[in-house]
Amino acid sequence: LLDRISNPKFTPDGKSIAYTLKVNGQIGENLMMVDHDAGNMRTLVADGARNRFPAMSKQNSLYFVSDRTGVDNLYRYD
Repeated sequence: LLDRISNPKFTPDGKSIAYTLKVNGQIGENLMMVDHDAGNMRTLVADGARNRFPAMSKQNSLYFVSDRTGVDNLYRYD
């Protein structure tokens, strides 16, 4: 079966997109980033937890929800 990409959010400058990747057959969801122009994808958070719902601030900070502690909490990616 196929993997799932969801919740895409552009950075304020429009050059990158943060999104959630659910790899079929693996536990959790990964927080990913792709450079729009170069197409470079990188994994930001892949710890087996459900890391999802990325949101970008105007100051280019990335926030996301994760259940890594057993309940959903809000985190900032630095």
